Amino acid sequence: MAKVKATDLIDYTRASSGTALAKVSYGSELVTNGTFDSDTTGWTALGATQAIVSGELEITTTSAGGGSWQLISVTPNKPYLLTLDRRVGTADIASVIVYDGGIPGTGAPSLINDTDAGTFSEAFVPTNDTVSVYLRAAALSAGTTAYYDNISVKEVLFDQPGGTLQLFNHPTNIPRIEYDADGNLLGLLIEESRTNLATRSNEFDNGAGWVAGRVDITPNAAVSPDGNLNAYKLSQAAGETASGFIYDIVTVSNSATYTASVFAKKGTSRDILTINENIFDATSNFTYFDLSSGTVGTTDPAHTAVIEDVGNGWYRCSITFTSSQAAGYFQFRPLETDGSVTVTDNQGFIYLYGAQLEQGSFPTSYIPTSGATATRAADVASIPVSEFGYNQNQGTVVVEARTNNSGSTDDYVFQLDDDTNNNRYVIRLNNTSGTTTFVVDNGSATATDSGSVIGEGDTFKVAFAFSDSDQAVSLDGASVQTFASAIPSNLLTLNLGSTGTSAFLDGHIKSIRYFPLRLTNATLQELTR
Repeated sequence: MAKVKATDLIDYTRASSGTALAKVSYGSELVTNGTFDSDTTGWTALGATQAIVSGELEITTTSAGGGSWQLISVTPNKPYLLTLDRRVGTADIASVIVYDGGIPGTGAPSLINDTDAGTFSEAFVPTNDTVSVYLRAAALSAGTTAYYDNISVKEVLFDQPGGTLQLFNHPTNIPRIEYDADGNLLGLLIEESRTNLATRSNEFDNGAGWVAGRVDITPNAAVSPDGNLNAYKLSQAAGETASGFIYDIVTVSNSATYTASVFAKKGTSRDILTINENIFDATSNFTYFDLSSGTVGTTDPAHTAVIEDVGNGWYRCSITFTSSQAAGYFQFRPLETDGSVTVTDNQGFIYLYGAQLEQGSFPTSYIPTSGATATRAADVASIPVSEFGYNQNQGTVVVEARTNNSGSTDDYVFQLDDDTNNNRYVIRLNNTSGTTTFVVDNGSATATDSGSVIGEGDTFKVAFAFSDSDQAVSLDGASVQTFASAIPSNLLTLNLGSTGTSAFLDGHIKSIRYFPLRLTNATLQELTR
């Protein structure tokens, strides 16, 4: 069978943005004169005047909300990245809007962002062949100013040779093909919906979200996993002999499971990060992470701890625990020694980026927040059987995948169905009992492979075959389990990593192969070794 890139066939939705460690490169620059080296060529004032001041575009409003704009040609339904630097003068905020399909105010916004100052970077997906980038000095009156520089719009290209590995926030409905820290392909990321309860996930100097003690917090101190200069430096304050900390107070549900996580990188004389919380039992429960060796250190009995290498010296550290109350805090400390909160060097520091607290028994991909909780929608991926010449009478499906959820009782690898859950083939994991289960709902047949538990991050291969006479399944080359059941009729859709609405794999689909024949048992074993 000829190989086809699966993403060319997949019907995919995710009703929110979503991060993943991806290989990213960019197309050519689409903005004319985005650096304002000498004049305002390419930019049109609207309800404002524009001038170059110290190498920046100065916008002065002549009416409320005035600004400057430029029309750009794009390809519909492709992702683009907008980046810029901005600061307010006398305006309330320095605002940017990308209008889809025309001049400002005539198309639906693809992107709206209002903030005070700093570097801004966000991806968007246009639905028309033109967009206008509108830079505003947003205010309720005329005569206010805002300043812009380094405006850039480029097409985002994934999985290209030479692409840079970075944590990228994919726009709505853009599939996430993820890699590990060494650049090895993991596959299409399929996750359930989760909510980040940390309302200012990467604003550690913002007192509305984080409480600090005995530490100095420096923003924009290092390049973070997303490739931007937006990581924070957390330093032990001078003259302090007790260890410093920052913490976030959150509301939770009693008797629920939560996972707290953060990206961290070692600094000067600080190799150890602790994540501690008082949500488990109203006392401080500490778990330690070694940012030199990339290993979990002393772990509180209440916690399950994981450390993941994300490249360039950065690690994502997480603890999972059960709550016993309705509110509490989770906290980070830069330390010198595993198992001890005592410090001797009051000048040491570590770097932090991207904190998250989510309800669930394992960490999912990072969900950025800025002033409120944020929810990442579930990934829904499927392929209509009409796209690959499906044979209703016999066939074989071979999938290579991995799960990030080692404690699941219902991780679906795939479901082949008639767009209901009553007439289907299912391959699912049941890791709590160490089994992989095959189900045929039309005939209620079930086969179970009682082999090794598939652990968190383990890659596995499973092959499923069916015909008029029998069905068969093999996991990682193990003995083939066979049984006979009536073939479900008129199957329409191959759902990847879920039922289409539930039972999400919370992992990666690396490859899918389909054969319009019932392959032999020996071949099933060979294909999954």
